[in-house]
Parts: sequence; C-alpha cells; structure tokens
Amino acid sequence: MKIIGLVPVRNEAWVLPHSLASLSGFCDVVIVSDQNSDDGSREICRTFPKVVLLESSESRISTEVRWHLLDAARGYDGCNLLWCTDADERGFSNGSRLADRSCVVQAAYARTVL
Repeated sequence: MKIIGLVPVRNEAWVLPHSLASLSGFCDVVIVSDQNSDDGSREICRTFPKVVLLESSESRISTEVRWHLLDAARGYDGCNLLWCTDADERGFSNGSRLADRSCVVQAAYARTVL
C-alpha cells in the first residue's frame, strides 16, 4: 500500500514549501495538479523528489482538478490510501508524531473499518 497525496495548486508559492515538506514526510508520492500558476509554484514543486507535477495551461474548476488528480492516482498499483488536501490547509509539521507513516495508516484504517 502506498500513501498518495493529492494537491490542487494555483499560485500557492507562499505556502508550498511547508505543505510539500509536510506531505513528503509520510506520503510515498505527492501528485500536484498545477493550474497555470505564475508565481513560481511549479518550480517549487520540482525541488521535491516525491512530487509528481501535472501541469495545465488552463485554470480548471475545482471539481475537474480533483477528478484529474484521482485519475492520476489510479495509475499506481495496489490498494492505496489517498490523502486529499489543499496546499494552504494546515498539515503536520515535520517533527509531529502524527507525520509518522504508520500512525497515518492506522488512523485511516480505523476510520474505514467502522
């Protein structure tokens, strides 16, 4: 099982370094769908080894972007955990115990079993 982060982005350079560092701490891969950013967001994404950048030359509505991310995640074999978030949502800090991969998997499993 892989933990796959899904993040839509449009001009989020101000928060991307923190968000991607946090997600990279527990995700196997982070798929970012950039919607024609012009603030350096794409360049920031390229500095993170776990980030797969999907570039769009147009801005899509939120629903379309999320389906695009989900379609990209389907390309990974196995029964995977998808972590959907926005870049400006508060994630875990790198030192947080919750950022530990096993804690994330256990919390997700506990919620899906109910």
